[in-house]
Amino acid sequence: MSWWMSLVVDCVGGDECPEHDDHEIYSWNYTHNTNRMLRLATGHGGHLAKIDGLTAAEAEPLIWDAINYLEYDENRAELDALEPPNGWGSREGICAVLAHMAAACVAAPLARFSGPRG
Repeated sequence: MSWWMSLVVDCVGGDECPEHDDHEIYSWNYTHNTNRMLRLATGHGGHLAKIDGLTAAEAEPLIWDAINYLEYDENRAELDALEPPNGWGSREGICAVLAHMAAACVAAPLARFSGPRG
């Protein structure tokens, strides 16, 4: 199983999307095996649920906080103990996904997050 998160823009008609619909411009998914790491990194009970509905500009600092926690050497032993024994997912892998999300925030600061689903 994995979670799925999207960055969407509101559309009002036009050729790109149906009237009054959302248009997904970025999307990510990653294994649930790293949820315990994300809970530690985000400081709340539901991994990335805190950014659901936020604009990219609002979410970007929260994403960087999670990346910084995951990459901080003093947290490494605790996080390494949470590495999935089946090899599906890793601290490095979730950091890479979060870095892509942070870059998307810079590219589309007015878009909003939808998710996580899954």
